[in-house]
Amino acid sequence: MTIAVGDHIRDTIDRNDQVCDPAHWDANAPCRRFIVIVPTAGVLHATLTTDLHGARPDAIDLMLIGGGKGIMDYSGGGEEQHVSGSVIAGGTYEIRVNSYPYYLPQPGALTFELRTELRAGN
Repeated sequence: MTIAVGDHIRDTIDRNDQVCDPAHWDANAPCRRFIVIVPTAGVLHATLTTDLHGARPDAIDLMLIGGGKGIMDYSGGGEEQHVSGSVIAGGTYEIRVNSYPYYLPQPGALTFELRTELRAGN
């Protein structure tokens, strides 16, 4: 899904979503991908919030990927997560939300909110 800088997305991830990296990151981790094309250079920030309902904090994580740099930032988990990275004007970046449904109570789904913003500078 393509989103714009400044968007506020509410979505759900569950075990039926596509696995984004079956050969590397986690062969069993469903994910949601959000593509952002930034209008100007600066620092792209993404914030994910969710209610883990008592599940392990690493049941969901957030990544920023792109700009020829591969993984630019990784959150590591928790109910509020942040990633950021320096971006170039017109660059395409991916914000990826990975889920680990085997760490969640059934049905293994989480609703989350994702916000993006672009700040000037480094």
